[in-house]
Amino acid sequence: MANLLTSVSTDWLFTARPRVGFAWNHTLLYAIGGFAITWGTFMQSYSDNVVANEAGGVENSSVSGTLLGWTVGAGVEHALTNHWSIRIGFLHTEFGRLSAFGFCMMAFRLIFRTLPTMLAI
Repeated sequence: MANLLTSVSTDWLFTARPRVGFAWNHTLLYAIGGFAITWGTFMQSYSDNVVANEAGGVENSSVSGTLLGWTVGAGVEHALTNHWSIRIGFLHTEFGRLSAFGFCMMAFRLIFRTLPTMLAI
């Protein structure tokens, strides 16, 4: 029997994304797009015991580094008062690849899709 375990993580994420849109009354319909950067880590381990009573194969691999990418999205914001607004949107963020060589690991690509909501002052 063979086991393959994979883990992908990021410790932080930064985006710079200006907003452009169309406003009417107290509502803004907007699109955003910009630059993204994160620190990504990819770990993979493989083990098997194909031959009975023998150790089989085992390998652990990991790679981490800074990933540059882009982000796009859209949303709507509505002003509740002069100082309070509520907003909901969709954000797609995609990063480049990190690659490593090994028996069980080739490359990974990070993609985030989020639905941020916010009550803002």
